[in-house]
Amino acid sequence: MIANKTFRYNTENQWFKGNTHLHTTASDGGETAAKVAELYAL
Repeated sequence: MIANKTFRYNTENQWFKGNTHLHTTASDGGETAAKVAELYAL
């Protein structure tokens, strides 16, 4: 059984998925920023 959870953020509005940290070919990643954005949108 899951207990009721209190969140510190407003949960009545719509939330969007996001990523604040990633690696691309501009640093030490294996994909371009455009490719990472395309893959993340799936």
